[in-house]
Amino acid sequence: MHGKMKKSSRQENKRKPSPDEQRRDEKYNDDKSYCRFHRRYGHTTETCRHVMSLIQEYSNTPQSQDDAERRDQNRQAANQRRRRDEDDDAEKNAPQPLPNPDDLPPPPKRHVR
Repeated sequence: MHGKMKKSSRQENKRKPSPDEQRRDEKYNDDKSYCRFHRRYGHTTETCRHVMSLIQEYSNTPQSQDDAERRDQNRQAANQRRRRDEDDDAEKNAPQPLPNPDDLPPPPKRHVR
């Protein structure tokens, strides 16, 4: 072993990326964009093709239709509760009726100079 060192098996198994792979990596190597799905930088979650395909697959399932119906029902129930609460608040905060003039004390006497 004079002069040359033997490569470790780890170094031998590591292959160089092809030029296409390098270009693809450079294209998505943006430190300002972060994908929460992949938990890495390079693209945003909103533009992530993987997330978009998962959403598309899910939207075609019967479960997604059930979830949408349940969401609509919950939204309607919440709106009804909000309207009822607003009506209750309006009744509680309504101005008191003016007293009957006969029930009021006489006005104070004015001094004329």
